[in-house]
Amino acid sequence: MLKNNVFGLIIILINFMGYSQKEHEFLGFLKLNDTALVSYNLKLQLIGENVEGYSVTNLGGPHETKSYVKGTYNDKTNEVYFFEYGIEYTKSDLDTYDFCFVHFMGNVRNIESQNIIKGNFEGKFEDGVPCINGELMVRSIKKVYAKTKKVDKKIQRVRKIPDSIKQNINLTKIIDGQRLNMLKVNETTTIFVKNDEVELIVWDSGKVDGDIISVDYNNTSILKRYSINKEKRNVKLSVEENMDNIITVKAENLGEISPNTAKIMIKDGDRVIDLLSNLKKSEETKVILAKL
Repeated sequence: MLKNNVFGLIIILINFMGYSQKEHEFLGFLKLNDTALVSYNLKLQLIGENVEGYSVTNLGGPHETKSYVKGTYNDKTNEVYFFEYGIEYTKSDLDTYDFCFVHFMGNVRNIESQNIIKGNFEGKFEDGVPCINGELMVRSIKKVYAKTKKVDKKIQRVRKIPDSIKQNINLTKIIDGQRLNMLKVNETTTIFVKNDEVELIVWDSGKVDGDIISVDYNNTSILKRYSINKEKRNVKLSVEENMDNIITVKAENLGEISPNTAKIMIKDGDRVIDLLSNLKKSEETKVILAKL
């Protein structure tokens, strides 16, 4: 899904891309016809001649959207084709039929070696009607991190930059933060679910520092002043059709380490959506469960 975000500028400065396990992950940007740059995270899994995975557009921005991706890869011609075809979650307030999905065909030197994927893409609405076209360029996250670490080291060696500023410059940390699905104050994240019942799981995935949260579901309290710890707290939620099923997370305090953070997982059948709240005292964030 296409929307502008300055995070793409950071990616240009460090010359983007990839990380490899079983999946092949890439990071870069979409350049739209109006020259706007949109950050773009792409993860593909190669299954024979087929690829599948997801994309995240506008990382860390107000229109961050995670879409499903599938397509094909020809290892003889090094041609890859993929298209976005559905939404897992979005922070945009657009209706689903207003989302513009990327359809891409281009070359990659060798998808197994995590090189550059670049070329022109076509944007299409869900019904196939053209929307906006542009250029896609992504590189392996492994190479992105290698670049950012070098830049971070160079910055630390520059004498003209005060130490007080150096302490706040860490491109590697910025990228890590942008790749998390962060729940921010006064922000609404919409998750599209398939089942009539989902499971909400809450815990502290970092250092336990005394953070306390309250969680409401459709205006009913399900966790009241809950002290987050390493033990996962599971709550089953019924999802009603034709309505917004709203989860509200409120930070009741600031623990030893600011801000108040909680790892939140939504299990929808075999799908898992990972979230991380990031709030100051008394701040709230909302998650809408929308039944497909």
